Amino acid sequence: MITDRIDAITAIASAYQGTVLPAPRSVKIELTGRCNYACSICARSMVLRDQKDMPRALFEGLLREMRQEGVEEIGLFYLGESFLCRWLEEAIAFAKKTAAILYVFLTTNGSLAKPDRMEACFRAGLDSLKFSFNYADEAQFEEIARVKPKFYRDMVDNIRHARRARDKVFDESGHRCGLYASYIEYDGEQRERMISALAEIDGCVDQIYALPLYSQADLVTETETKSGWARCGIRCRAGPCSPRGTLPGTANCRRAASITTAASTWATSPARGSWKRGTPSGSRTCAPRI
Repeated sequence: MITDRIDAITAIASAYQGTVLPAPRSVKIELTGRCNYACSICARSMVLRDQKDMPRALFEGLLREMRQEGVEEIGLFYLGESFLCRWLEEAIAFAKKTAAILYVFLTTNGSLAKPDRMEACFRAGLDSLKFSFNYADEAQFEEIARVKPKFYRDMVDNIRHARRARDKVFDESGHRCGLYASYIEYDGEQRERMISALAEIDGCVDQIYALPLYSQADLVTETETKSGWARCGIRCRAGPCSPRGTLPGTANCRRAASITTAASTWATSPARGSWKRGTPSGSRTCAPRI
């Protein structure tokens, strides 16, 4: 299950507790900084950086170098919505077949993940597709995502079609992509509010789990406070059924030292090269969602 993989990655092994670190096992690359949502919980909406697509040549060069350094897993997202990237499927294929990345994963808001595009991603070799299903109904969706309510139904419909597309590819090729969904526990009542919404996608994904609310470096704290929501503090994952305590070896940022991120502004970012072996631990970046 995806939660087992998350726990294994976010636990900080002794090799990552020094001042000079080996290459991370898992890296996120943001193919695009663009998104069709304007979520109040996401710092992307504050437009603090350029929101553009990563040059394809840069992406391919990064993957080759990362694999040579020992990176095993690549997440093709960060804050942007990767299904806005026209060459997403080709990026997956390059990661799996050319760069020989062992595990390629993707998180999406689901609104643009149409069945034909999901099928193309599965055929390209995607190992994990997770939907950020953070809204109990259309009203909460409109309040938080700050876009037209119709996108809520698009998201739900696409999730409901995901398994059929995945299973078709598995039957024809033997490749099986894991399907997952997560939701954010904004407060103590959100889990109950999500019951009806989660029932709509029951059986459409392999696992559904809850996440606590993250503050994204305090950039969205004011919005969260006004909404009466509670930030996660030290807790790292809420879990599939009940709230969980701190995972072994983890801290407030669950990306810690074993995961880093190359964003679409990577070429001019202070984080340039931060994934490489021998990097001082203070230069790593943190990602807010898996």
